[in-house]
Amino acid sequence: MAVSQQVKNQHLLWRAGFGLNTEAVKNIGNIFHEALYTALETASLSAPNYFDVANENIKGLVMGFQQV
Repeated sequence: MAVSQQVKNQHLLWRAGFGLNTEAVKNIGNIFHEALYTALETASLSAPNYFDVANENIKGLVMGFQQV
């Protein structure tokens, strides 16, 4: 049984851990997985944005454990 291009691309994106926007989902069956992989590689070159998710209480708790 032949595997469709869409299934191959979905598998690649699931393995890479990326989601798709709605426009990309429409065209996923028309993209060769080599081109998709290259696009993922290029998109991952930028440094990730830092965002702080811990409040001050959690930070204090962690600092207390580090001192012990």
